[in-house]
Amino acid sequence: MKMFLQIISYFSMATMTACCNAQDPNYQNKFQEGQKTMMQPQAISEKLLFNTVRLTTEQGSGTGFFFHFKIDDQNQVPVIITNKHVVNNKSEQQVKFSLHIKDANNLTNENMDITLNAKWIFHPTQDLCCTFLNPLLLRIKEQRQKEIFYIPFTEDLI
Repeated sequence: MKMFLQIISYFSMATMTACCNAQDPNYQNKFQEGQKTMMQPQAISEKLLFNTVRLTTEQGSGTGFFFHFKIDDQNQVPVIITNKHVVNNKSEQQVKFSLHIKDANNLTNENMDITLNAKWIFHPTQDLCCTFLNPLLLRIKEQRQKEIFYIPFTEDLI
């Protein structure tokens, strides 16, 4: 439970930083409408862009965050963390994930929406839940022969 609270605190600060940096004219020039730009994130605001994923359900939408839980020195479990209300407090929910796609150079200039029946694990007392990322990764690989581009939060950032 302490880990979830630390994660939310960090997400709040990170989101505020991303919003503030988006006001920077140099930042906005990279994302001009109609212009395809190859992204290799360097600034924290750019990295935060690739840490978030838009989640859409029948009742609405919200934001999720990529996170890797460390199991041991060599293993991590990739998940998406969001609020319970984003998935309508349902432990199983059809969700459209809006994702960035990785190219051969591990950069991104393509986006993709993919819908998946996701199973959510709820925090017992907080408005938080997570789903394992591997089913989503496998679906994209099977259907589109592509991989997603994301930059996860990890426990060492908290």
